[in-house]
Amino acid sequence: MVRPKKRRTDLVVPASIKVHWDKGHYEKNSMADVLLHHNGDKNKFIATVETMIEKTNKVELVKDCGWYSESEMKSELGWSASRVSGAIKKCQQDPANLIRSNEYDNVLEYWIVVRETGKETQAITQRETERKVQEATDAPTIDAHSFDKVKAFKERSDAQTAVYQRFQESLLNKCTKLRSLVKDLRDNYGPDAKTSIAQLESHIAKLESEYRGLSDDLTKAEADSNAKKFFARSAKDKEKQSDGPKTDFESREPRWRRTMNTEDPFDRSPHLFRLPFDPDDKMSLVGQDLFHGWHLGAGKTFMASALALFSAEWPGRSLEARFDAMVANFFQWCKDNRQQAYIRKLTRDTINWKLSTDFPTGGWSKGSTTLVLMRWFISACRECATSIAEGSLLRVCFNAALNMNLFLSKLYREQVWIESSRATEIADHGFKFLHYNALCAKQAFDENKALLTILRTIQRALLSGHAQFVRAGWLLPDK
Repeated sequence: MVRPKKRRTDLVVPASIKVHWDKGHYEKNSMADVLLHHNGDKNKFIATVETMIEKTNKVELVKDCGWYSESEMKSELGWSASRVSGAIKKCQQDPANLIRSNEYDNVLEYWIVVRETGKETQAITQRETERKVQEATDAPTIDAHSFDKVKAFKERSDAQTAVYQRFQESLLNKCTKLRSLVKDLRDNYGPDAKTSIAQLESHIAKLESEYRGLSDDLTKAEADSNAKKFFARSAKDKEKQSDGPKTDFESREPRWRRTMNTEDPFDRSPHLFRLPFDPDDKMSLVGQDLFHGWHLGAGKTFMASALALFSAEWPGRSLEARFDAMVANFFQWCKDNRQQAYIRKLTRDTINWKLSTDFPTGGWSKGSTTLVLMRWFISACRECATSIAEGSLLRVCFNAALNMNLFLSKLYREQVWIESSRATEIADHGFKFLHYNALCAKQAFDENKALLTILRTIQRALLSGHAQFVRAGWLLPDK
């Protein structure tokens, strides 16, 4: 039926049926069963299997605007006299909003649209229904009030969750107000308020600790899909409390690590465990792909934040202009150094950073893009090292990227087995990255910047490798 027909055109089916048929063996078998059920009746068969595709076009306009004087329109933008006069005439229609006087030389400046670009996206919504023929059975009789208790339970559960979230938000608001008070004391009172500042910072640390604990608990509750059971649970015993903080990036043997793999995570033995493994440490069989985990995972998140942070150092009147200047330097560097980034354009949309309040995340699909971006970032930071303040967030981010690049490059040069002394040197770079990345996350949080999150997966891989060569004297990396 789905093959092209020249003579028996009465057997031709709609294109949507052919699309459904080409999806795979499961769809083919299902459609064959439906056709047999209808005894080859084409009309009933088509009525049973329906596929509808709806397409909508969306155009997003982006305007590049700015304040320009008449001379700047001619010199910087290269506009003709007629276009300049037209722009001035347009602005004179609304002088209150479109005309201003420069605060330095009182020259009139006009708010003009330099360029208007757009991109067209096509959203495809596929709605697929397949009506399966079943034997006729009498519909069960359901009382109209049968679900009243379920509805009441849901309302109770939602109310408990809302109270929990409001309390969590109140803790965060208190921390913000206390930090503002500490800043005011430090700026206006100096040494006289040293004791008060220390006490307030101690309270802030306790409140933030409680806030993080509540956030973890709420996440677990949502994952459990059983709010009533979770919120009715009594407080944990002291013996069941965590053995250590989960954000210890300084120690080579954090206390929480002793709790790893102490509970069996499997309901039944997986097929993977048919292979030989250590029965005392089942999860040692499941390794981590460190290189893909960085280049297509944590590294994309880290480098997206690094790009957003670094863009502020480039010339330009707007955030978009500074970002474009940085990207132009990146592609020129790739050309000069024969680096293939496997990406044709790099915009704020590429790192999902439309607003400064959004946490950037890399949107590229090649691991080598992360690697080339990190190499360029290190090179560009070195060129403007004198303008990067010591102790600034960008300086700490540069140190983190530098150590991660050394860690990966040295690890990649080694053979299958790495001697303990070399493994120690390589691991030091990895642990330095964890240290600097944790500093980045804390400093960005203190400066109210949505940048640079904590990367726990990389820490787990480093600790696993570190424990291996400490115990055996050799390391088998997960490349």
